[in-house]
Amino acid sequence: MFETREGIRKMENIQPVLIRQDQGARMNMEDRYSILDKSGMGTFVGVYDGHGGSDVADILVHTISEEFFSALSAAGDQEAAMKMAYGAADRKTSDYDCGATAANAFINCQKMVYANAGDCAIFVSGLKTKRLTPYHRVNNPAERARISSAGGLLMDPYYVHKGKGLMPTRGFGDKTMREVGLHSTPDVGCYIFSPGDRCVILTTDGISDVVDIPLIDQIMNNRPDLQAAAQMLVQEAIARGGDDNMTVLIAPVRGYKSCVV
Repeated sequence: MFETREGIRKMENIQPVLIRQDQGARMNMEDRYSILDKSGMGTFVGVYDGHGGSDVADILVHTISEEFFSALSAAGDQEAAMKMAYGAADRKTSDYDCGATAANAFINCQKMVYANAGDCAIFVSGLKTKRLTPYHRVNNPAERARISSAGGLLMDPYYVHKGKGLMPTRGFGDKTMREVGLHSTPDVGCYIFSPGDRCVILTTDGISDVVDIPLIDQIMNNRPDLQAAAQMLVQEAIARGGDDNMTVLIAPVRGYKSCVV
């Protein structure tokens, strides 16, 4: 199953944002995505990986982007706006038993501000593919130490509390796991695009857990059509044994050079 979303934004002959999804072997599709464009400001995109239900992911779809633009209009600081948006989303979801992770990017001209909480991933693809976001799992030493010191039982690649096991150490919802260190504070960064950069790729872990950077490079370099590249990323994840929900979002970045900062 492939789901396509096209024609979201065209600017100076930029291709539209592209989405490909596959449910994998799961009973339900709990991945979500969002694309919100504000004329004169920029484009905000996100992927959200729900687990234990989609209620939290459904809230994140609208809340993070809308709160980001509200905070940006008030404060004018993109990185601060991203942190405020995640904080607002956390307040709306902290009492839910199900959960979700998130990765978001705000693209404006030659600059991108990005954030993640959990194990969704953000890449920049061009001459070489670079992963920008860290893994928030117990294989990350700092994350592992926090969960362990809070009383979480480490059972790699999971941590366990009150009979519930979880891989991501940051995310939204998951009320029970907050007792052992789970939080939604994002890692936030800024990236300045270079002339060789072609696009930003956001994925849920159904893609990034099984498709490594060399394979992403190979796919992106061999397929000038980004629609075909997005589809191939999903197909390769399936071919390599991926059975999770899968979402890949590709946002072209060439051509943003003359928009208003």
